[in-house]
Amino acid sequence: MAMRKAGKKTTARKAASKTAKKTARKAAAKKTTARKSAAKAAKKAVRKAAKPAKAAARKGTSARKSATKKVARKAAAKKVTARKSASKKVATKKVAAKQVATKKVAAKKAATKKVATKKVAPRKAATKKTAARKAPAKKATSARSAATPAPSAAKAPARRAPRRRAEPKPHITPEQALANTRELLAAKHERDHQPQPWHQFDANHGHAGHPGAMSDSASEKARELHNAEIRLEGNQGHISSQDRRNQGKRDAR
Repeated sequence: MAMRKAGKKTTARKAASKTAKKTARKAAAKKTTARKSAAKAAKKAVRKAAKPAKAAARKGTSARKSATKKVARKAAAKKVTARKSASKKVATKKVAAKQVATKKVAAKKAATKKVATKKVAPRKAATKKTAARKAPAKKATSARSAATPAPSAAKAPARRAPRRRAEPKPHITPEQALANTRELLAAKHERDHQPQPWHQFDANHGHAGHPGAMSDSASEKARELHNAEIRLEGNQGHISSQDRRNQGKRDAR
């Protein structure tokens, strides 16, 4: 009997633990469902509150996009107008340059025509004068030919008169040429020794000065330059010393 009572107590305890566990599970499930429902409600409220903000954000982005599109369109239109104006300016400049070039070409053509007419006019006048001069000569030759009878076939043609030879120039011998040169040289020396016309304006009127066209100082300067050109000092001395000195100067450069 005692064993049966202990078995009943264990079964009662097991049943009580099972019921307690079931109730605990049910309570936990209720709590989780309550939490989930509360979370769902909070998410719904958040979504409802976020909808107008999203709509406003979408409206703002669309407004921004439209504004940027308008600005881009205006900038593109301004660029196109600027390009058109620049192209128009370039075209007008080219047209003006072409007009100036055509004007220059026309002016050049007119100038050449004027020059040509100026050159042709005296030629025409000269040709007219020559024609007027030749006309009486032709008339005289025609009158002469009419007056003279035509030569017959039996008569021989008249011979041309022989040309006159030019008179030979007088031949000068070498002795005569030498005498002429000596006379000319003597006349030159005499002319050089005579006082020049500008000497009469000097202070000493009676003194004729150095013979020749140069004064004493000018002749002395010319003599010094001549001696320097021919290296008279080097030629009078030992040439090796002068050349060695010049070579030393060249090496020291």
